[in-house]
Amino acid sequence: MADMMKDVQGVLDTANETKAELNKVRRKSRELEDSLGDMAEASDAWNKLGQGRRARRGSRDLEVYNDAALKQAFQTIDTDKSGSIEQSELTSAIRAMDPNASDQVIIDMIKYADADKDGKVDFEEFKKIMLYKPEEDYKLSDQA
Repeated sequence: MADMMKDVQGVLDTANETKAELNKVRRKSRELEDSLGDMAEASDAWNKLGQGRRARRGSRDLEVYNDAALKQAFQTIDTDKSGSIEQSELTSAIRAMDPNASDQVIIDMIKYADADKDGKVDFEEFKKIMLYKPEEDYKLSDQA
């Protein structure tokens, strides 16, 4: 009987450990979901900044997406002409379109676009975000 009680206690201990691990996984899942939501919101804000125009796969209307047009849009936002978009410049551009945009959305936009993590968005980072095609991610993951 004592052996049986030890076995039952072992099963209960294992169940409690599993429950604790499951709670950790749920918590991390919620954090990941929040993070993905922030990224999606930042992506949407960049899209809005581009006036809803994104390059579409197979699109023949590339005049909106050429370097000259993107450079002009970039320079319009880069008001101090430093060659990068700082948070204050992005805030001004976003608030001109949406006065109710939250500071957090703007911070997330910088984080989303800032590939080199210098706190600013240079032209190449800007161009990559403005020309981003989600279909390319799907094609790459399908080949894996």
